[in-house]
Amino acid sequence: MKRIFQLPFLLVILSGAIVLLLLAFNFNTFHRLTAEEPIAELRFTRVGQQAYEVVLRYGDFCKPETYRLYGDQWRLDAGFLKWRPWANLLGFDAMYRIERLGGRYLDIRL
Repeated sequence: MKRIFQLPFLLVILSGAIVLLLLAFNFNTFHRLTAEEPIAELRFTRVGQQAYEVVLRYGDFCKPETYRLYGDQWRLDAGFLKWRPWANLLGFDAMYRIERLGGRYLDIRL
């Protein structure tokens, strides 16, 4: 009689441990996916009509790069490598590479 009750009790304990383990993995995944940080800092100084000097810092934010942009709008392009959730669990973080900084005009007739 004791042996009959031991098996279900062990299954309940094992199932509970598995559920707790899955919850811990889920919270870890959520924490890793929401750990967002800025990838770049841009500072604009107007140097003329529709002309700006831009100081761009990215990566470790230590080495500033200066560019001249023309136009009314700007765009920063980057390539991203985002891993699947199971790879995030293993510690692989998303990576990026800054590819292009460009300006454009709202109206070319100005």
